[in-house]
Amino acid sequence: MNKKRIIFAIVVALVFIAGLIILSIVLSYHKITISDPNSVSVSLYNSADKDKKTISTISSSTTLSLKDGEYCSVTSDNAYDTAPSCFTVQGKEVSVTINPNYSESRLTALLPSEISAINNVITTKYAGIIKQYTVGSGKLYGQGQWYGTTLAQIVGPSDRPDIYRVLLQKSNDAWKIVAYPQISLSKYDYPQVPYNILKDINEQSGYSAEMFDSSNSKNSLSGGSGTPIEQR
Repeated sequence: MNKKRIIFAIVVALVFIAGLIILSIVLSYHKITISDPNSVSVSLYNSADKDKKTISTISSSTTLSLKDGEYCSVTSDNAYDTAPSCFTVQGKEVSVTINPNYSESRLTALLPSEISAINNVITTKYAGIIKQYTVGSGKLYGQGQWYGTTLAQIVGPSDRPDIYRVLLQKSNDAWKIVAYPQISLSKYDYPQVPYNILKDINEQSGYSAEMFDSSNSKNSLSGGSGTPIEQR
């Protein structure tokens, strides 16, 4: 084999290797369909980048081409939760929805407009027993479609009240109870509810001064005689 043939063979081999490298790079990129129903502006970055450099700014539904890896989106809009939301691209096309929860301050501001309807649902559902319980101030979650609170027995100074937790969901502009009052809400019993919501409700203390005075119903909803709360 002469020198020219050797050089030609080397060139062909290098071109072949380069082609394989380019092909592998091309194949590592996939179509990512991003849905942004509320037009929330977010910055997208590769989670492997310690500097979290923005690779795209998204404020509406769009399509991107991203290589395999984990990516996170984060918003600077104080009306929404600014915690990052991440997704993985691995060997196939991916559809991603950008729909962050409301911020704590926004949920707190929204609660007064919803609390009357919420309390009415609880009062109606447990009319026969609710008078003997103090209803906690509760919290809204998600985008205001979840509400969790506590029901604590009104007891004497020397007694420790049982604390029950209840969860409501708003659907079609109406609130309904989706987790009846119980000591702890389990993710196994309510897999359709985001775990962070169940965890936060379970961590609500439910204690207040009024619950230790059986004659004080200042913070309780009106109802009938006191009996243990049961599933209804």
